[in-house]
Amino acid sequence: MKKILTSVIAAAALLFGFAGCSGDLHDKPDGTILQDAGIIGSINDWTAAKMTEVDESTYTYTFVATEETAQFSVQEVFDKWSSRWCGNNSAGVPEADETTKIEPGCDLQKMVYSTEADPTHVQISGLSINSEYRITVKIEDPSKKILSCKIESTKEGGEPAPALPTPYYFDGLYLVGGCFKIGDMTNLWSFGPANLIYGASVDKKTGNVTYTKDIVAVATEGEMGINDASWNNKQNGSGVTIAAGADYVELNGDAGNFKVSGLKADSAYRVYIQTTPEKVVSVKIEEICSYTLTFEITGLEEGNAAWINGQFWGSTWPNGWPMAEWKSEPNATLKDNIPVAGVDGVATFNEKWNVVSVAKPGEKLSWNFKPVAADSLENFTAEANLVLKPANDLTCEIESVESGTYKISINAGTEEVTVKKQ
Repeated sequence: MKKILTSVIAAAALLFGFAGCSGDLHDKPDGTILQDAGIIGSINDWTAAKMTEVDESTYTYTFVATEETAQFSVQEVFDKWSSRWCGNNSAGVPEADETTKIEPGCDLQKMVYSTEADPTHVQISGLSINSEYRITVKIEDPSKKILSCKIESTKEGGEPAPALPTPYYFDGLYLVGGCFKIGDMTNLWSFGPANLIYGASVDKKTGNVTYTKDIVAVATEGEMGINDASWNNKQNGSGVTIAAGADYVELNGDAGNFKVSGLKADSAYRVYIQTTPEKVVSVKIEEICSYTLTFEITGLEEGNAAWINGQFWGSTWPNGWPMAEWKSEPNATLKDNIPVAGVDGVATFNEKWNVVSVAKPGEKLSWNFKPVAADSLENFTAEANLVLKPANDLTCEIESVESGTYKISINAGTEEVTVKKQ
């Protein structure tokens, strides 16, 4: 389910320097290779943040330590992991001699530029809890993307920060029952990968943990339960009834299964399971519909090559751009599948561009995005070759979503967006 927020739209536009952009943001001197960067790690609860530019080659970031050790990386493009400066190009080697390590008062230490999937972060030690520190990142050689970093104490701390609540995880338990199926798994009184509860979403402030499982009802009512594979960890559902569409209901009965009502046979639902640090378990069930988005750009000339990026694929516009000046490498899988317009002037995006998601039936959905097209596939490397480049983001809306496939068509001549249910 997509929720479009003004802050997200602004962040996406800032991230790519694209909305209303004249091109100036893409023609940067070498000394400002960190202008689009973000710093991320345990120092900021793994939420990307912008650094402060001191001068063309020096950037800083200030944080308050919550532990005696920490780790971080500098992302080349804000909130994107495709390229970064880190501590080691290899994964899981924080103690290795060659891994970049810093402590308060140290000299500048060389960082490692990496495009690997999971390299090791820069390691920080010697911190005092609740004290303030400043990380300095220095551009040593912009042409070779060589950075170094150091850390220094800026303010001694007072009382330690209060401890964060300890989440109560359900990993390893299963959602069981006789009134639903999951994919090809129809006997949900057994245990398998389909009904395994995993993929926790944690609220760091409250410690609440939320899991979701998407199911299809096979009856209008019945029973569900949460157990381990040995039936030795039954949650307190006995005596509790959960109606589809209602808010969270606490499992505060006796050990056993809970009853479910208000289902529609053959309809899809999402089961939300939430736990608190006090080990209170609650469940709610919401009807969902599954939809697929496909894409095409019309009104082109034969041989024109097309590209799309936007909130269809996430709030950070993760597809990137194929233009080198924009300093944002596109998704490699999609780059190999750039559509080219045929004699009818239509560039049809293949299934690798499709978006498959779920929403509440009848929900209004909206996305901001940007389509571009070049005069040919060979020239799809520079902004000067674009034959389609809207001055502002375009918007696509589905007023009342339902299950099925929607074709999103963009007219290159008028920049009009139409949505048709297939």
